[in-house]
Amino acid sequence: MSEPSLRTFVAIQPPAEVIENILNLQLGLKTALATKEIRWVGPKQIHLTLKFIGNVPANSLNEIKHFIRSACAGIPTFTLSAENLGVFPDVRRPQVLWAGLGGDVAVCKHLQQNIERHTTRWSQPESKPFHPHLTLARLKDLRPSGARGLAAQLHSHTAAHFGSWLVDSVYLMESKLSSDGAEHFPLAQFALGSQSCVL
Repeated sequence: MSEPSLRTFVAIQPPAEVIENILNLQLGLKTALATKEIRWVGPKQIHLTLKFIGNVPANSLNEIKHFIRSACAGIPTFTLSAENLGVFPDVRRPQVLWAGLGGDVAVCKHLQQNIERHTTRWSQPESKPFHPHLTLARLKDLRPSGARGLAAQLHSHTAAHFGSWLVDSVYLMESKLSSDGAEHFPLAQFALGSQSCVL
């Protein structure tokens, strides 16, 4: 019998007020960009991914928690702000719509690099540079008219601001896939600047 595994990632969770502001924006964009080619991310899935680890044996969780705890221990709390809109890879062929992150981005990147180094035993290094963002929607085969409408919305929301918050912990999350998309569940919470693990 094979060892059970969990699909995991490490993330920062924005507070409720930031998510509420993002949902209000999504509501307006849904009306302006009414198309089935855009799949909007629900409030429980809005987060900043620091590291996607992938499938790991359930009996490795305690060891993984230990290494993530070590990665967080030397990082102070810091401030992030959700602001502006953008797309990956570019506006001509958009696949992901995101809200950007400002504030203490250098500290955030240092935290991400720490977690990257401490989890190499279970996952491959990221092939792309870390770009802190919150995914708002995923797009597939967007028609030219839809792409033009999206470009116009991006231009009109260049000064969008969804709120700031103090980042004082990160989460190890489990992602369960279903026909309705992924559901995320916290496995552990790690305080920054300490050796504590809440969950």
